[in-house]
Amino acid sequence: MNVNTEDEEHDIQYEQQAANCEVTFDDTSKIIENEDFTSMAANDLGLVLKHQKSEMGSFALQFPRHPDRRAECMDTYEGRFLTGLEPFLRSRKTPLSTFEFVMRGTNQQSILLKVLPYLNPEYLNRIEITTTKNTEKEPSPILKMNEIVELDQWKKAKELYISMLKLDVPLENFYHFSKAEFEIQSVSAKELTELKERILKDKKFEDFKIEYHQLKDKKKLLKFFGRPFEGSTSAKRIWYHKFPIQKKKALYIAWREKEKVFKFYSISMQNVPDNAF
Repeated sequence: MNVNTEDEEHDIQYEQQAANCEVTFDDTSKIIENEDFTSMAANDLGLVLKHQKSEMGSFALQFPRHPDRRAECMDTYEGRFLTGLEPFLRSRKTPLSTFEFVMRGTNQQSILLKVLPYLNPEYLNRIEITTTKNTEKEPSPILKMNEIVELDQWKKAKELYISMLKLDVPLENFYHFSKAEFEIQSVSAKELTELKERILKDKKFEDFKIEYHQLKDKKKLLKFFGRPFEGSTSAKRIWYHKFPIQKKKALYIAWREKEKVFKFYSISMQNVPDNAF
């Protein structure tokens, strides 16, 4: 566990030794008898966060992968650790303020819900969720999001990065982000058109990358989006749109049908080809 401030950096290690826990703080070690290392780590971090008053730049948690465990099993390192940490976060008088929340190593909504609801939605700007796979060809596991997308923390965040996880929720749950990258089970022509229209009204929009598995209503999409830019190919269709409220910016949309990827970028008008509109 790393605890960093502007002036100090501390590395605390917890290791299970039979029934005991060895704690190493900087260069000093101590054996705690009859203690589980995950419970010790959760208790120590919980005490720190319970009394944390200042705003944090980042709160990041990373857990090892357990391919042989049942997906819903909480008897994993992350399950035991977060079960111990959650009461400390819940007992705070005010939500924990962090600009960024990062969770690596899980594909379980239940794990994320042990932390995310206790963060200050007025301060949380960026959410990152990733897991690991044995190979690049291994299918991305599904991350259920039905409860997460109802949280204020989700609805008020502006940046999102989700990697190696497939999301099975409607695209409308992502419209409010100004910067996002994720993989989704399915998208429709209607959703993509709504996203485009919302982006054109967003002064702070930066970029979107959407990987999908199923596109509904391809013919409708081509009708709604209109004729692609002349420099497009069948492998990569491109559209340009003017931002009504930003004279120096344009929206660039690229669709790679074979790779099943949509990209939306805010670009300078200087980078827009002639006759693009």
